[in-house]
Amino acid sequence: MFRWRITILGKTPARPLGVVRAPDEETAKKRAIEFFQIEPALQFQVVAVNIGEVKPDKPDLKSLLRLARPKFEN
Repeated sequence: MFRWRITILGKTPARPLGVVRAPDEETAKKRAIEFFQIEPALQFQVVAVNIGEVKPDKPDLKSLLRLARPKFEN
């Protein structure tokens, strides 16, 4: 899952709206249109720019096993 910065282009300067989480650009645009309630006349001006991957909220199994492994000192 990635974070996408949502902006409406058109007049200068562009209007930054915020950030949404989505797996791809098209999904990010759809979520932004719904979340920010963008009117139909402006929907074609919505731009999504990838700003990074979202770190998982829960640790994965591999990291849990690494933490649970006992450490032996020599």
